[in-house]
Amino acid sequence: MDEQQDERNDLERPVDPPSGVRRFSGERHLTRRVIAPACLLLVSVPVVALLFLNLRSVSGDSSPASANVGRTSTATSSPTPTPSTPTTPTPSAAPSTPPPSTTPTPTAPPTPAGPRVTGVSATSGPAAGGTVLTVTGTDLGAITQVLFGALNGANLQHESDSHFTVTVPAGAAGAVPLQFKTGADDAASAITQYVYR
Repeated sequence: MDEQQDERNDLERPVDPPSGVRRFSGERHLTRRVIAPACLLLVSVPVVALLFLNLRSVSGDSSPASANVGRTSTATSSPTPTPSTPTTPTPSAAPSTPPPSTTPTPTAPPTPAGPRVTGVSATSGPAAGGTVLTVTGTDLGAITQVLFGALNGANLQHESDSHFTVTVPAGAAGAVPLQFKTGADDAASAITQYVYR
């Protein structure tokens, strides 16, 4: 308190003006009425604030603001639960549809083994006969007889397995069956008749 009184006396003590400056008559009145109260206010405010802080520290009261700050920090620190996303089951793949069954294409029957006549040099001739025919094909060596209707061809000569010659017998005018025999069986042939003229 002595220090505050000294500061107050210093503030109230008039200040001597510089040399050549004339002191006005209301100077002391201005110092006491304006400057002194202002200085006293500046000194009093820190003292009051210090006392207020001491009282609060002794009482241990917490202000609502500090309580709110504590609650805010606690609420902030606590983790927010994240809702779990349900797992959508993946649909199983649909069973594959078997391809439509296709009808197999019938294959031609295999060519029977044995002699096969594919060509004859002439399919017609005079009724008097005597025409020499050249017969071509495969495996012709097994052919032993050529029939013109009921008549047997003459001079059957095998030159190879692919061709032979035969002489046409005389016959009546008209078409007759042409057969190539391998003993009791007939050889396959593309030519089935001979025409007498």
